[in-house]
Amino acid sequence: MASAVVFMLVLTWGGTIYPWLSPTVLSMTGAAVAMAVAFVWYARRADEPFLPLPLLGGTVAPFALTAGGCALGAITGLTVQLPLYYESVYHLSASEAGLALIPLAAISTCGAAIAGRTMARSKHYKRVAVVGTSWAALCGLALTLTTLPLWALLMLMAAFALGLGTTFPVCVVSLQNSVARAQVGTITGAMNFFRSLMSSFTVAAFAAILLISLGADIPLAGEHHGAVSAIPAADMMAAFRYVFGAATAMMGCAALCLIVMEERPLAGPTIAQPVEMAE
Repeated sequence: MASAVVFMLVLTWGGTIYPWLSPTVLSMTGAAVAMAVAFVWYARRADEPFLPLPLLGGTVAPFALTAGGCALGAITGLTVQLPLYYESVYHLSASEAGLALIPLAAISTCGAAIAGRTMARSKHYKRVAVVGTSWAALCGLALTLTTLPLWALLMLMAAFALGLGTTFPVCVVSLQNSVARAQVGTITGAMNFFRSLMSSFTVAAFAAILLISLGADIPLAGEHHGAVSAIPAADMMAAFRYVFGAATAMMGCAALCLIVMEERPLAGPTIAQPVEMAE
């Protein structure tokens, strides 16, 4: 956690409070890397480590963790930063910008439901997530390359969320299916930890992209004090092309991880053996 916090401070302070190549930023980056290496060194030698590293290896766990982290990071980062885009480009009020997030937040659950039902019926269960993440990457590419009216943007955002949502049940079930039953809780906790970490990193990274593109004095998410309308719409659209491009790259990475991930047969429920009564 110390390494993660220091790295997020680098993303937040770099280019704003301190130059990217300043001694402060470089030393903080080195400290974050050193603490991460120290954590790995200790976890490999501890009898009961906080995070058992062998569970994160193999042909399933690293790819499922990365795919799930990229998907949750992309949707979280966009949810935090999109109100700024809606207010500046489409001149929505704060409440209207919040309502405009519904297609992104709500439709992703539909994608998750579709993937869950498909997994219960199909032997090749990861295909729905591969198709979904690839579809989300294509939608993200369209967001990056085109400027759309609000209604078209919301429809494309809903399509993006539909594909993104298929990632979550496939990654969760694949992770839990890849370990012994006694380790299901451990791998699930590790998954939640990495997802939260990736979401925090993505929010900080998207904010850094906007700060680099628009300048260090712009109001970001949670800091709107009436200055959003002062940002030219053309500048905001140009800056968000990089944000949409980053989200597209994350979904492309998720699709690639799901393609490479091993598709193991899903284990059924444990059936208790009947106990014969003693005579």
